[in-house]
Amino acid sequence: MVIPGLHLKAVLAIRSELVGLREYEVRMFGEGPSKLPLFPFHAKFNPRGQPYEFEVGCCLRPKVVSTSDYHRDGVIIPEAEKVARFGDACSASDRLGFFINHATGETIRVPNAGCARFWIEFGFGKWLFPEMKVNSLDLLPACVIDAAKKAFAMQFAQGCHWG
Repeated sequence: MVIPGLHLKAVLAIRSELVGLREYEVRMFGEGPSKLPLFPFHAKFNPRGQPYEFEVGCCLRPKVVSTSDYHRDGVIIPEAEKVARFGDACSASDRLGFFINHATGETIRVPNAGCARFWIEFGFGKWLFPEMKVNSLDLLPACVIDAAKKAFAMQFAQGCHWG
C-alpha cells in the first residue's frame, strides 16, 4: 500500500504508518548547511557554502533491487555489463556494487552494496557532490553508520546514486 503525499506532523507517527507495508519511501526535507554536516562538499560545486536543499529517505521494496549506479555517459563498465541499473530487479547474489567516482569517472567497487530491499538515502541539492579523497564511498562518519546499525539491527554498506 502506497500513500502518495501523506504528510505527517511528527516523526514518531512514521513507524505506525509503515507497519505491515512491503514497499515504501519515507522522505524528510530540510535546508542546509546544517550545524553538523555529514561531510564536506566539493568546493567546486558549493564554493561559498551557499544554502541548499537536502533530504533523508528510507526505502523498502518487496523484492531485491539493484543499488549499483555504474553508467556514465552511455559507457558501461565491461565487468558490470550484466548488472541491473539502480532500482531494477536483480538477484540477491549480486552483492558487489558498481559505482562511479563523480570527480574522476573511475569505477568504485563496494562489497555488499550491489543490491538491497531496504536502504537509507541522503540527498543534497542539485550538483552538490561530497569531497572524495580516495576512490572510496566510505563518506559518512562512523557514528552515523553505527547509529543506523543499532536502529535497524543490520549491517550497512555505502554506495551512491548520482542521479
